[in-house]
Amino acid sequence: MNHLATLIGLKNSSFSNVNGYNLSENKVRGVNTSSAFDIALLFNRAMNLELFAKIMATKEYKCVSSPGAKPINKW
Repeated sequence: MNHLATLIGLKNSSFSNVNGYNLSENKVRGVNTSSAFDIALLFNRAMNLELFAKIMATKEYKCVSSPGAKPINKW
């Protein structure tokens, strides 16, 4: 993940795991850090992905448990 971060131009980011949590399964604390500038670069890159841009443009989403069921969550 650190290698990919470097390849896409993130210069002030470091990842100890891929899930973003700062505590691993074996309770060893890892550190994931990114500068605001790196996050902006990553966001800009992500916005070039059609699906990500569509998700970001979604104003409301209803999650249903099965077809025809009432929405169980609404964001």
